[in-house]
Amino acid sequence: AQLASNRVREGISAAERRDWLDARNALREAVAIDPFNSDARTRYNKAQSECQKIALQLYQAAKAYITNTNNNDAQKSCMQALKYADRPSDPYNGKCMELLNRIKRFETE
Repeated sequence: AQLASNRVREGISAAERRDWLDARNALREAVAIDPFNSDARTRYNKAQSECQKIALQLYQAAKAYITNTNNNDAQKSCMQALKYADRPSDPYNGKCMELLNRIKRFETE
């Protein structure tokens, strides 16, 4: 329980800095250690929600770059988005993977 509490504190500190990746990762670990810690779960859900918002913004930027045939920046945006949508169950994970595959096809044509 002490380790979970430490990770929650780290998550809170990261969230206060608006470092949503570090916050989510610390809180995800806290929930894995202590699944019944409702404070950790609530804070994790908030951090995950913020990560999804950022993933959406990066995905939209990637789509705009592709529209302007700027595949290099589109690829960079997708790779960054995948840090925020790091699990296959995250909505923008699959969408970014599709865009990356599309970019790869453009490059091989």
